[in-house]
Amino acid sequence: SRLRVPYRIKVRDLRKLIADDKQLPFESLRLILQGGALHDSKNGEDVYIKLADGVRPKAPPKHIRTGYDDEEEEDDLKFQPPETASGWKWRLFCILHDKLKLPDIVL
Repeated sequence: SRLRVPYRIKVRDLRKLIADDKQLPFESLRLILQGGALHDSKNGEDVYIKLADGVRPKAPPKHIRTGYDDEEEEDDLKFQPPETASGWKWRLFCILHDKLKLPDIVL
């Protein structure tokens, strides 16, 4: 989403705008800019930031995004023999996994 904000804005005001726009709790919302946390005040004085026009933040980490599917991660953790594996290795894998029911972590 996009928000129109002044070129120079207090961190507290920016946090309030974002919280209101996304219906998030203002008290627990933390802002990160270029890898560093933005604090509302420093030495008792309000902190201002300057934003360039058209600044786009990086996407949040995958585990924080809405709609993250835990099954995707589980699929990544399952053992898969490489496609270049020979026929006997595939058969061995099928026997160990399907017949003997060995867990993926063992394989």
